[in-house]
Amino acid sequence: MTLDENATPEQVVWVLLSAIREDVRTKVNTQDWKDLMKLQCQLANVELLRSRADTAGLGRYLDSEGLLFSIVRGWAPALNCYAEYFDDEFEAARARMTSKPKNDPRLPEKYLPIQVVNYVLQAAEHEGPVRLNRGVNIRFALSKTENGYWRVYTVSLGPPPASMN
Repeated sequence: MTLDENATPEQVVWVLLSAIREDVRTKVNTQDWKDLMKLQCQLANVELLRSRADTAGLGRYLDSEGLLFSIVRGWAPALNCYAEYFDDEFEAARARMTSKPKNDPRLPEKYLPIQVVNYVLQAAEHEGPVRLNRGVNIRFALSKTENGYWRVYTVSLGPPPASMN
């Protein structure tokens, strides 16, 4: 799968989910882990993350690379207990996703519109070391870079939508 200007937000999210799953399985500070971190950083919208950090007054503490690494490094630990349930194939993952455009008045206009992709894991489908008692909705917010590539700027967790319980 090529993640150029023709890649969909769902494709970007699936590649990120796959990288996070492998990150969780890989020993930290090995070359494999460093390669996975590099991939995850390439899937992040560094321009928008920098803009948000500068707006919040945090930009003066980290250069762009340090800022990007500190944010992206937190994605795998945040999703650690769900990673074993991520789909191995794009089409299976795509079936769990919903995607919709959204405007966010807090963002500079050049980053709008954004795309929100929800990846939902249902409790009844999964048994394992970590039981998904209520399921989970992993929410990804993406915006386009200046090159026209969809890239992630927010990863968050929540309950699955009520209509899917």
